[in-house]
Amino acid sequence: MNLTTHIFKRNSRLHLWRPVVLLLVFLIPAGASYLYLNHERHLVRKSVKRMIINGLPDDKLVSLTFLKADSAKAVEWKHSREFRHQGEMYDIVRTEYCGDSIRFICWPDKEETWLNLQISLVFSKAFGNSPQSKKASAQVQHFYLALYFSSIQMGLILPPSCQHPQTPYLESSYQKHLHANDPPPKYIG
Repeated sequence: MNLTTHIFKRNSRLHLWRPVVLLLVFLIPAGASYLYLNHERHLVRKSVKRMIINGLPDDKLVSLTFLKADSAKAVEWKHSREFRHQGEMYDIVRTEYCGDSIRFICWPDKEETWLNLQISLVFSKAFGNSPQSKKASAQVQHFYLALYFSSIQMGLILPPSCQHPQTPYLESSYQKHLHANDPPPKYIG
């Protein structure tokens, strides 16, 4: 095996790894951010659990009352002692039943709410769903369209009021004499 064949085979194996490396370059920041924020969320949950066990003052708690029939639809349960309501996370300290309604005395978990928001932002930025990335994508698309059309027009600058450029074909005498009610031309073959 000569040196050229050896280099070519080595480069072809490297060529196969390039897409994998590129994919990892894009996914590692989002994955690392997710792991870090998920770990922080776990620590916050443990901290809140300890605070609830040690006792929380009533002035720091909020009361949320729902009809028993509507409580399953009104909240998004994370587990038996935690739920999300209107985008905010709550940890249940105690539950009170009053006739056909249920009242949750809760700790408003602002830290976990913030961490959940950060996690959703990481994913929306990573997968292009954030407003900033949509704006950037639109700008890039506009840039490429401008490059494409400027190369087609070869320097022809059209006034902004002209939406459809006029070409000699459109202005030909053939086009001027056709009317909508005229039959199509006959094929003479």
